[in-house]
Amino acid sequence: YLVLGVAIAAMAWARAWRALNLLGFFATFGIATLWGVLQYRPEHFASTEPFLLGFFAVYLGASLFYALRHRLAARRAIDATMIFGVPIVAFGLQAALTRPFEFATAYSALALGAFYLVLGAWAARRHDEVGRWLAECFLAIGLGFVTLAVPLALDARWTSAVWAIEGAGVYWMGRRQDRWLARAAGLALQVFATASFLD
Repeated sequence: YLVLGVAIAAMAWARAWRALNLLGFFATFGIATLWGVLQYRPEHFASTEPFLLGFFAVYLGASLFYALRHRLAARRAIDATMIFGVPIVAFGLQAALTRPFEFATAYSALALGAFYLVLGAWAARRHDEVGRWLAECFLAIGLGFVTLAVPLALDARWTSAVWAIEGAGVYWMGRRQDRWLARAAGLALQVFATASFLD
């Protein structure tokens, strides 16, 4: 499956073939999930984790090649299913693998969030419309996973404090950039922070 995934990523480099990317993504992660439910044991972690990271890298690469190599219109170049689906599905599997290890899921969320924030900064430097769209997607994913790491690692008091600060920052940026979605996300974080504090 990893070899097939690499072949699909190579095809994504050569031509924009979205259906093949999606077929490979759903087949690979679907069968990986099925295998994990039926066969995975914690003692398999050392041999399973590299494959999960490999699958993640392959399909992230395929989505980037699709977006950046073929001069598609920006709205068509950003395949939201792949851009958002790959990290979400990969993190779900990672959470299942790391469940027996204390704080490992929180560290995984933090590492994935940091990776996507760096990826977003890289995309923002491209100074074209596709790069801007990718940057916004990657920054949203990165902030989402960093936010998720907090309740996975800390108690409700720390979670509410971090979410309140983050919500204020996101709302402030939304006001500066005149983006209603960012303002709504900042207010939502404030609501979640209040609920966590009251809990």
